[in-house]
Amino acid sequence: MKLIISNKKINLVNTLKKLTKVNNFIISYNSNNKPLSNKFYFNKSTKDNITVIVCSDKEIGVDIEKISTMPHNIFYTEEENNLSNIDKIILWTKKEAYIKKLGLSMKDIKKIKLDGKFKTIKYKDYYITISM
Repeated sequence: MKLIISNKKINLVNTLKKLTKVNNFIISYNSNNKPLSNKFYFNKSTKDNITVIVCSDKEIGVDIEKISTMPHNIFYTEEENNLSNIDKIILWTKKEAYIKKLGLSMKDIKKIKLDGKFKTIKYKDYYITISM
């Protein structure tokens, strides 16, 4: 897996070429707007002026969220609503990264059961989670 975090506007194609060392590939999108490539797997997430791109030889998803009060309580189960704010943010990034990995819609967020490996990192005032 390769990861890039940028505070600048980036060109997706050029960034993917640098990360993967592949020059000829096609990018398309599924019905839920998941980005797809014919040569490798990748995903991206943007929040404020920060963009995160991950590439892998397996399906992958990524999400970034700012550390703040999460207004998404409708997306949590009753039990999850009892978590601390930081734990809710991390859980949210896991759920969104997992949904993006599977190519599902955000309407599925309350129904999914998390599965697989996750890596969560703190970057400045943000949490980034990668679903592998």
